[in-house]
Amino acid sequence: MNHEVNEDGGGAWSGWRAATERALYGPGGFYLRPEGPAGHFRTSVHASPLFAQAVARLLEQVAGELGGGEVAFVDMGAGRGELVTGVLAALPTGFPVRAYAVERAARPPGLDGRIAWVAEPPSGVRGLLFANEWLDNVPVDVAEADPDGVPREVLVRPDGTERLGAPVSGEDARWLERWWPLREPGARAEVGRARDEAWAAAVSTLSAGLAVAVDYGHVASARRGKHPRPGILSPMTETTVGIGGAAESTDMVLNIGPQHPSTHGVLRLRIVLDGERIQHAEPVVGYMHRGAEKLFEARDYRQIVMLANRHDWLSAFSNELGVVMAVERMLGMEVPERAVWTRTLLAELNRALNHLMFLGSYPLELGGITPIFHAFREREELQHVMEEVSGGRMHYMFNRVGGLKEDLPLGWLGRVRDAVAAANSRMDVYDRLVLGNEIFRGRTRGVGVLSQEAVHAYGVSGPIARGSGVDFDLRRDEPYLAYGELQDTLRVVTRTEGDCLARFEVLLEQTHNSLELAAACLDRLAELPPGPINQRLPKVLKAPEGHTYAWTENPLGINGYYLVSKGEKTPYRLKLRSASYNNIQALTELLPGTLVADMVAILGSLFFVVGDIDK
Repeated sequence: MNHEVNEDGGGAWSGWRAATERALYGPGGFYLRPEGPAGHFRTSVHASPLFAQAVARLLEQVAGELGGGEVAFVDMGAGRGELVTGVLAALPTGFPVRAYAVERAARPPGLDGRIAWVAEPPSGVRGLLFANEWLDNVPVDVAEADPDGVPREVLVRPDGTERLGAPVSGEDARWLERWWPLREPGARAEVGRARDEAWAAAVSTLSAGLAVAVDYGHVASARRGKHPRPGILSPMTETTVGIGGAAESTDMVLNIGPQHPSTHGVLRLRIVLDGERIQHAEPVVGYMHRGAEKLFEARDYRQIVMLANRHDWLSAFSNELGVVMAVERMLGMEVPERAVWTRTLLAELNRALNHLMFLGSYPLELGGITPIFHAFREREELQHVMEEVSGGRMHYMFNRVGGLKEDLPLGWLGRVRDAVAAANSRMDVYDRLVLGNEIFRGRTRGVGVLSQEAVHAYGVSGPIARGSGVDFDLRRDEPYLAYGELQDTLRVVTRTEGDCLARFEVLLEQTHNSLELAAACLDRLAELPPGPINQRLPKVLKAPEGHTYAWTENPLGINGYYLVSKGEKTPYRLKLRSASYNNIQALTELLPGTLVADMVAILGSLFFVVGDIDK
């Protein structure tokens, strides 16, 4: 927190107090930022442990600045005492604090006995004076319609009981009649001083310490009550008030994208900036209304492979796998061994192709153009053998229920071996050219750190999760295809740093390992005797009634396919869990607190395909 010394020598706390009073009266919502620009807490979640912990830390700072001794925590408009209870629970054992809950209502049952329940703030407060919801509950006068319909003041005795006092008169009576008429006996309304006046009076009780009011502001001309005069507040106004030095700035809401609705996919980021620092980030998805899951219901089991193929266009073969495996599981079908090993080979080649795209494009987004030329050279060699076997460069459509479309071309395995060996021999260029570049490391190390807790909370998977130390890979932990026999070759790469650099390193090492797995599959295929590559299927393929779930370790993370069948030739329901959709949600956790200059580095390190987000 910033310190300020008044001209009168009153010290930091009187400076903060004066700055707080000057800053409070402005339109819009206020935010408490107890830990500087890197973190702020919306008080609309005031009862949460997170917010209570933030206020407790602020109170500890106040106590430290005041030189120790007992301090007070005064919660203005305490409601039911949730916040003051949470703050007491978050403070260290034995912390010298006296807690006050200022509220007009009677003391709620079961409240912590350490909390003094008072109707007015105590005088001579030394510590932290706190008004949550920006004075929304600061004690002002309350009026109640008596049985005759006359508005009377509500008086609260020291023991918390209430009684009706004198009739409301003058300006308050006119206010009630116009803005909040009490038509029913027992109805209540808040009257008396305007909220800014009530807060100024509360601040005057502070002898030493800090006064903080947060969220839901009213301008000085607004009256009290939950229905301010029309036109007083603008819901589009967002204002940040910094505690200390009267720092005051208006937040900027910036839209990143969408670029053009007819591109292959668009992502919009709505970010709120304080200067050049991101305060809030919201990924806005859904610009591609693909309707793939609904279309699954109108296509038969042969046709739905095409729909899944196009969802993540960099992982087309892997997308096909999940669908055909789900159908094969429903049918109880065994796939020929040559098909199993060939599928595994093609899946790893597809994984390498996917990763090479990001290994080349990510440095490009940070200003390095050379790596993408190397990446596309390797991609072309691998793409050539994929095109030879399937006929497609992007959408292979080579998987079929029961195996693969057709047998492998003569001599194809040898050409794949040459392509894999050539790509493998040149992969060290990324270690030298990218990871050895001090500018790249400076732009990515320590930037966009994603914690393991956030990974689990958002359902992040794949290289991004493993970059944060989450050691989970379906190929090892729930083997499918031939991965159960490849455990000696399969390496699950993890890092613990969780930053952009860690995610790139995981992706690079996984590419190395995918090429090693492809070579192992080639060795195994060379040993297998001739045999079928697929199963013969009936002209009309129907899955039996029931449901199943198949999931695969796609290049970008876990893809899941929940298939429900009613015994027809089309799925009754096929729910798709796509990796990119979950992974991109982590931006709400990664971007706040970072600089705009780091946004592209963080965004690119999530390695997502926009088509895999919009379903």
